[in-house]
Amino acid sequence: MYLVFSFSITGFSQESRHLPGTRSFLSFNIRAAVVPKTEIRNSAGTYILYSKLHSAYSAGFAYHLPLSSKWGGSFGFGLKISKSNFFCDIKSSDLQQGGIHYSDDLPPIIYYKNAYLSFVAPVQANWSSDLKKTGNWQIAGGLNLNYSGFSKTADIRMWAEDTAQNFVLVFNSELHSNNNSRVWITGTISASRSLVWNKRRLVVIGFFVEYSGTRHLSATYEITIPNKPPARGVYSVTGSAVGIAVSYPMTRPPLR
Repeated sequence: MYLVFSFSITGFSQESRHLPGTRSFLSFNIRAAVVPKTEIRNSAGTYILYSKLHSAYSAGFAYHLPLSSKWGGSFGFGLKISKSNFFCDIKSSDLQQGGIHYSDDLPPIIYYKNAYLSFVAPVQANWSSDLKKTGNWQIAGGLNLNYSGFSKTADIRMWAEDTAQNFVLVFNSELHSNNNSRVWITGTISASRSLVWNKRRLVVIGFFVEYSGTRHLSATYEITIPNKPPARGVYSVTGSAVGIAVSYPMTRPPLR
């Protein structure tokens, strides 16, 4: 789930009663989001991967087009960077029984984080109430088209040193971040409140939800601790997240 508080600054006319205004305009948008923990399904063994909250950052442009006094639409293009991580805490006694030198004050021997790039093309429709001296209400909804087909498959291997100073493979994974080179769609809906600032601009603070059911980032993994049964499972991430957004129009609707 993607909960976003959006912030934007938009020029307007006191004689105009609705947003986005009487003419189209271009805006530059920046977002920062927190992504829920990874979905991990263990299929064998007792060792299980865990994850911390992830993050995502995006920047892009949107073109806003008023369709009537209350209705308008927008479409755009941007780049998104999604960060992901996972780890596995293994008891030092299990590692020592397998001949691996380890103590509890050391970092986990299985820990991974990386960032992944994707293209995003949002398309939205919006409705706004009458513009008062203190601002107005806006409701928007639409779709995001996402693509990361250019991303490469990553082979992830982690090693640990045993008491004989040999390196032992303890983790092996194949991570896919391109969604099989297919576009995936996320749905969005928002409700926001605009506030008049300096009698000529609006500050818009809103509540934004984006949901994705597509596991665009996925991996199979195997944990192999010496003298212990191997553990296997599947790791996956969707495009849902929670965050904040900032939007600034490059050109504003002219004042009357």
